[in-house]
Amino acid sequence: MYKNSNGRAIVLKVIPIEGDKLVNGECQKKFEEILSEIIITAELSKLKNDQEYRTGGFVDLVNARCVQGQYPENLIDLWELYRENHGTDNDHPNIFEQEQLYIVLELGNGGQDLEAFNFRNALQAYSAFIQLEFEHRDLHWGNILISNTDEKEIEFLYNGELIAIPSHGVCVTIIDYTLSRMVYAGECQYNDLSQDEELFSASGDYQFDIYRLMRNQVNNQWEKYEPFNNILWLHYIIDKMINGVRYRLKQSRKHRDAIQDMMHLRDELLNFKSASDYAQLLKIN
Repeated sequence: MYKNSNGRAIVLKVIPIEGDKLVNGECQKKFEEILSEIIITAELSKLKNDQEYRTGGFVDLVNARCVQGQYPENLIDLWELYRENHGTDNDHPNIFEQEQLYIVLELGNGGQDLEAFNFRNALQAYSAFIQLEFEHRDLHWGNILISNTDEKEIEFLYNGELIAIPSHGVCVTIIDYTLSRMVYAGECQYNDLSQDEELFSASGDYQFDIYRLMRNQVNNQWEKYEPFNNILWLHYIIDKMINGVRYRLKQSRKHRDAIQDMMHLRDELLNFKSASDYAQLLKIN
């Protein structure tokens, strides 16, 4: 992360592409494979100014570039500092040579990921949950960023109608659209996950069950639109809010009441057909 000339905090997502060298045991993506992520990131970023469906809940794309060369020394220093402080299983970026190509996405800083964020109580977490709405196809808690906010309400436009929900001091940003699906200019932008058997073989967390449930929903035909996939990920998230995230004030009445509300929602959520159906509930409430 760095600050640009306007003083804004920027996060760089650096994606090696088109090379022969394996990265973290996987082949590098081709231009055409990464194009969908760039398009989806750009289009979702525009929603912050849309007149019919407006939300600031998607990460802001500041710029996208294709660059070539060895990894810069200052970025290597930052990578090594992160490894020392947090550990990582990723390959060291010094493996890349001079001819290596990268896509670099300059993104707005959305805060800490859901797994790392320390909520004051479950009421904050519940507010964070109801700010989410998008078929992401990989909406695990590392792809949901939480930041503190002084805004009392978070406002959305849904089908031209204003929806305002209490923020309780937190704001949500969704990142990483590598696996997402969207129709843009009449073309379906998606990642064909039918070739990625490893994605569906992992176990040990509800996240990995969601991948298999999605595959069943689309019959392994990933160009197909299946809005219930949104609900599957929302169900995963609400479960993490109840059982996974960290809270500072667990003994408060607000916390206990919000946990009960989330448990009730978890029991009811799979009855919705899409996130749009759930959004209708937000309008009523």
